[in-house]
Amino acid sequence: MHATLLTSTAGTGQHQAPRKFAGTRNPRELRALDALLNAAAVSRHDLDNIIGAANGPEVISRLRAKGLCIPCTLIDFTDRDGNKCRPGEYHLTDDDRSAVTAWMKSEVE
Repeated sequence: MHATLLTSTAGTGQHQAPRKFAGTRNPRELRALDALLNAAAVSRHDLDNIIGAANGPEVISRLRAKGLCIPCTLIDFTDRDGNKCRPGEYHLTDDDRSAVTAWMKSEVE
């Protein structure tokens, strides 16, 4: 299996400077964070279903702009018609997990 790790923002090819994650109140972003915290990786297809919209990459882009890295790993895959494709799987880095967890704890206090 071949995988490519992408850490740049969607389509721009430019990596954003890290910023401190200050949280979110957006329901779609919150559902995305919950899914990412509770899974090793979440496919773009699954993310769309989880957040309730067909704009998973936009939601990830907004979370990146708020200070998270959220890499996307492209995996080699063969679809049901036998065509090779490279779907993406999003995951949190250790630093992302720490930042989100710290923010969640601060919200409870």
